[in-house]
Amino acid sequence: LVSPRPPLRVSVGVLSVVTTQQPTIGPYLTIGQRTFLMLQYHCGGWNSFPYYDNIYSWEVEEGEDRFINTQTQRREFSLGLGTTIQRVSPFIGVGFPSITTWDIYEDETFTLSSPRDLGYYAINQRVDRRVNLKLGLLYGWERVEGVIQVSSFGDGLRIGMGIGIKL
Repeated sequence: LVSPRPPLRVSVGVLSVVTTQQPTIGPYLTIGQRTFLMLQYHCGGWNSFPYYDNIYSWEVEEGEDRFINTQTQRREFSLGLGTTIQRVSPFIGVGFPSITTWDIYEDETFTLSSPRDLGYYAINQRVDRRVNLKLGLLYGWERVEGVIQVSSFGDGLRIGMGIGIKL
């Protein structure tokens, strides 16, 4: 006699990861049975100013444009694998973050940027791609689940919390 297979587990939710670095928010999906696959995508920050890849720092300094700050955008795709023990579901995963930074300058003459952008423009785009490790825990109720995770990253730990619904 063969026991029936457990029902397919599918849940979707929102997970927010915050630390002193760029905070992110994004969806997650779990699919499987007792053992499950977890997919996550996180995004946070952006650069809304015009970007010029043909302008160098020394040219900006000669033009006496003022440095404003550095904008950062973080995007990350993660894959995880976990198992369910009653209501608790520990998981481990690997993330593939891409962190893009730009130097933002102000052009008082509005030659490189419009007044709508306050005269701000971006140069020196840098992209840093890494790999990180994630450890987390899902806790399930009847139709809702909570998730907490910790990510180990080159510049520190990231802590995430979220909530999802079981479909």
